[in-house]
Amino acid sequence: MQHKGWVVRPELSGKKEKQLYQTFSFGHLKKEKEKAIAWFRIHADNGIVNQLYYQTPGVEQFNLILDEIKKIGTERKNVQSIEDNKLSTYYVSEGFIFETTAADGNYTIMVMTDREF
Repeated sequence: MQHKGWVVRPELSGKKEKQLYQTFSFGHLKKEKEKAIAWFRIHADNGIVNQLYYQTPGVEQFNLILDEIKKIGTERKNVQSIEDNKLSTYYVSEGFIFETTAADGNYTIMVMTDREF
């Protein structure tokens, strides 16, 4: 990832008990240099990666990934939640759970395994 312009964010990465997380940012917004274009976070429990978060650069990229999630045979759950002006939708496939979140121009996709290791 670092060879493609992603930067490790140590202030948003770390270890807490048996949980590890590593956060990366990509680029900077033209108008707000302190904000990244995209974010990616990897979570691991007991040394096994079990969650990935990707905050896309925009709605177009979000929709492209969402279309791919739908193509793999996921089932959209009827449960949606709106909290703090965030809309979350859930999709389930064999072995994985996807959560999509849209709020204030930010679009995030989380994928996690539903298997116990």
